[in-house]
Amino acid sequence: MKKLTALILALAMLTAVFAGCGDTDTQADQPDNSQTGTTTPDDTNKDQGEQSGTADSGNTDTGTTTPDSGSTSTDTPATREDPDPTTLREFDTPEQEALVVVAEAYYARKVYLQYEDTRMVQGNVTQPTYYRWQKHENSPESLSSQYTGYTNCAAFCYDVYKEAFDLDIVHWYTAALNTATDMHVFYHTIRGNETEEEKKQIEQQFRDTVQPGDILNCIHKGQDSGHAMLYVGDGKILHSSGTVYNYDTNKDVIEARGTVQYLELNEIFSTEGKCYFWGETAFAIVRPLIKYTDAQITEETKIRVEKMQNVYIEKLSSHTMGQTVDLGEEITYTFMVRNGRTHTIDIEISDIIPQYTTYVSGADKVEGDKISWQVKIPSGETKKISFTVKVDNNPELYNGGYIYSADAKVGGIGVTCRPVFVGKHLSQDDQAKITAACDTLGITTLKGIALAQEIYAKAGVQIDELPHESDLIASLFKPYGTTMNHKEYNTQSEYFGMVAPTMYGGYYVVRSDAYNKERTRGIYGSQISAGDILVCKEINKFQCYLYAGKNKVVDLTTGKLLDLGKTQEALLSTIGYDQFVVIRPAMK
Repeated sequence: MKKLTALILALAMLTAVFAGCGDTDTQADQPDNSQTGTTTPDDTNKDQGEQSGTADSGNTDTGTTTPDSGSTSTDTPATREDPDPTTLREFDTPEQEALVVVAEAYYARKVYLQYEDTRMVQGNVTQPTYYRWQKHENSPESLSSQYTGYTNCAAFCYDVYKEAFDLDIVHWYTAALNTATDMHVFYHTIRGNETEEEKKQIEQQFRDTVQPGDILNCIHKGQDSGHAMLYVGDGKILHSSGTVYNYDTNKDVIEARGTVQYLELNEIFSTEGKCYFWGETAFAIVRPLIKYTDAQITEETKIRVEKMQNVYIEKLSSHTMGQTVDLGEEITYTFMVRNGRTHTIDIEISDIIPQYTTYVSGADKVEGDKISWQVKIPSGETKKISFTVKVDNNPELYNGGYIYSADAKVGGIGVTCRPVFVGKHLSQDDQAKITAACDTLGITTLKGIALAQEIYAKAGVQIDELPHESDLIASLFKPYGTTMNHKEYNTQSEYFGMVAPTMYGGYYVVRSDAYNKERTRGIYGSQISAGDILVCKEINKFQCYLYAGKNKVVDLTTGKLLDLGKTQEALLSTIGYDQFVVIRPAMK
């Protein structure tokens, strides 16, 4: 039986790559880095960060939430050194270089790109439209300390080709790659009785054939699936590997180095290697560009190759995922640009003032709705630039409105950050009252939603009456398809307006196309506010919590106040439940 547990993630302080790089600030009233929780994946791979950031307007008691430091990857031996990205390399074709540079840009996001198998995304493996591959949900610059993306081996390879060429390859998942003979330049079916001399000859032919950008594909013995990897030259492979969510122990698995990792080409032919090809059914070299001969490198990829290699970019928001901004409140956006090149770069940073907002401050130049900066960043240093906007007083935004800011360009590279949901939320004073009411909660016979409403009443904070937790879940998750267990998020529910943005999900919840990027994998402390109610269902049992603030929750089943640790690095492990949702009553 799966049980909800609060996993206390006592990690060392996050060490941003930005630290010690001679940061130079452009905007005097930028948000403090300690408030926004800004981090960059560390080249030593010791640090992790997810969903960090602090909302300025009413969403208090937030902080940096970090994946489990105890879940370390074994894919890359400690003795292996990653290649120096600043080393000059030669490629036979521009297409090869484009693929390698894009692949390395994904690798640079490290802990912000995690492994997730197909089941975690679609909930219904009979629906191929929900497969992680052929979605291209994440560009490298969409991944940041405020947004962790998920991929798998085939999806990583697909994304590299999609990002480099805007190419939608039809045959993509590993089983299809195995039969895509029109893209094969090498193929071997393993008989099992190859002599050592035969193996050496086959391996040499493989090495003589493989080129940067090729897909190395194998099919697992006794299965119809396998593994796909990208060869990047110099005897190196980049691939997505990891461990899926463990439903038996209700434990998420966070790869400390991120899912995209290096392998040596030698390892696939070594019995001690992670991916031992001779233990599989078949292996192939897949070269998609021999089929897609008219593929063209995108203009953005050309810029990435020529001018922006090893430049690490994040765009962050003062309101992280799960938080809300009210009408008339301000949002601050912050660019973090680290120059990993060997010389000073001189680049333009530009953005568009988001719709339904009014520009407040921060830009060097304002031309209509375009704002921009021209900045020089010395080698090894980081530039932090911020601007602030104010949300318009438009009541229509309460009807599921978002503030989108996805038009930024940094040196010609598109950069996005998560949209900010517009909605009411408790004031800081009301949140403090909720915290005080929880701290003084005595013995009670009430349970579930009824106890949550009692806490609100004790705090003197008025909310609409809520239904029993069973009725709430039944209303918010409607049946999906013909299966008994699968559910779909019901945007027509009368309680839809009280769901904290993106804060719903569960093992049996199928993500509709309309909400394909919305469902969360788990609830993080930085995403919830005092007074939020977490309702979880497993089979016919319910578990409810009220976030009390200050990293504490009230177990609404027992009435006990639980301390989730001395830091805010606490993860409520929810995704193992059939359905879960965070209710923010003030939003209605």
